[in-house]
Formats: sequence, C-alpha cells, structure tokens
Amino acid sequence: MREFKKLHPVIEHLLARKNKKVPVKDRRKIALVLLGGAMAGIRGAGSMVALHELGLSNAFDEIYTSSAGFCNASYLLSGNPKEGASIYYENLCGNQFINYLKPWRVVNIDHMINCARKSLNVENILTSKTKLYARVENVSKNQEGFLEAHKFPNQKYFELMRAATVIPYLSPGTIKIGHYEYKDIITDDGWVNLLFDVLSSDLTDVLIIYNTKVQYGHIHKKAVTSLNSDRVYEILPQASWKLSKLETNSKIIKQAAIQMGNLTKSIFGSKKPISIKSSK
Repeated sequence: MREFKKLHPVIEHLLARKNKKVPVKDRRKIALVLLGGAMAGIRGAGSMVALHELGLSNAFDEIYTSSAGFCNASYLLSGNPKEGASIYYENLCGNQFINYLKPWRVVNIDHMINCARKSLNVENILTSKTKLYARVENVSKNQEGFLEAHKFPNQKYFELMRAATVIPYLSPGTIKIGHYEYKDIITDDGWVNLLFDVLSSDLTDVLIIYNTKVQYGHIHKKAVTSLNSDRVYEILPQASWKLSKLETNSKIIKQAAIQMGNLTKSIFGSKKPISIKSSK
C-alpha cells in the first residue's frame, strides 16, 4: 500500500486556497515573506512561478518583502511571474545591471525599473486584496519600517519599487516619495526585528522563502525558533546550490530559478517542473 507524505499545516492550508482569491472565509490569515539578496532574488522569482502554477497567486492575505522580494511579489500579484523571473536572466545579466567599471554606481537600479515598467501590470497589483509591504528605511526620520503598496497611487508605484531596491553603496542615493527620503536596508538586524513583530501578530500561517542560506541563519534563529512550528514553514535553497549575489552569467541565473521553482513545487506535492521563458 502506497504511503503518502503528510504535508506541513501551512502548506495544507495554502493548498486549500488553490485558485481562490483573498479574502477567503477559512478563519485563517496567511502571509508570505520574501527576502532580497540582489541577483540571489532569482530564487524567489522561481518560487513565484511555482506558486502561480500551483494556483496560489492570490492565496495570501499579506506579503512582506525586502528589496528584490518586493519585485518578485509584484510580479506574482501582477499575474506574470514568468516575465519577472526572465528579467533576471535576460535583462540583468552581463553588464546591463551590474557593472564594476562604474564604481560610483555598480548596480543600475534605473535599468531594472525600466524593464519592470514594460511588463508589470500595476493595476492588477493595486486591485488585488493582498496587502503588499516593502521594507525600507525612512532616511528623513532615521526609521525602518514597512510601506504598503495600496497606499500609493498607480503613478508612484515604481518610485516605491525604486525605494525598496536602492542598494546602499552599490547604487547610492535615496528616493523621495512625498515628504520623505527612502532607501533599501542591507543590514539583517532591523529586518529580523520587523519580521519578529510580523510573526508575533495575529497571522495563523506564514510561508518564508529564503534566497540564501545566510538569510536563514540570521532569521530562523532570532525570529522563528520561538514560534509554534505549525504556524511557519520555511523554504530555503539547498547547500550545494551555488549562486553569487552579484552573479552576471545568464545560464547560472536561469538555473537558480529552475532549482528553486522545482523545489517549491515539490514541497506542495507537485512533481511537475516549472515552466519559464526561454532566454532571448
């Protein structure tokens, strides 16, 4: 007799929402947490393709993001995460995004934003009932926190994306939105504190997707271990998978998306590999 592996409660609760849109009357409040990591963000992008193919694009009540995680979540809610993933290995490879010959601005955030403008359906995001949070530093107030995407008009969305992804030292500067100046945060301590507050709230289920083992090392011990293990499920890349945060090789970047996407699908009980766009 064939034995079926029992799924984690968070995974089961998400699968119960397959092809449904929040709000769902199941007495649950489910959140997704997505981290950054520059080009390592391709792993999260691969997971977004998997969630989309599993019918879970609209299954989350809230999504909390950092840096590249905001871009990945945006494409999930936009409805075209495959396009979001392809930007990494088609438009951000070579020296188009990372260029060491320009030490004053190694990472070209403007190029990434211009790519997103061509393919991201902001209206789909802002009409979604999923709350989307971006972790940023309010430089004007010297304060870290979350900005919720629905509080910004359509024409300001890419400024919010820019603020969430401006990497200190690699893409210097701040982004002004309204009366305040914002930028991305590269330290983990502030993120851990904010995430601990999120996890300690009234959320019933939390899915965390890591892009690097280092992220897991920082966050799991400080923000997750003290919580009920049935409430949180973590997906992280395998130790043998190698990927630099500043990777520029298109084939390596694309393979990272496939690896993480297939891992995510397998966790949800699917053996079917993800389908992503072919390179140009």
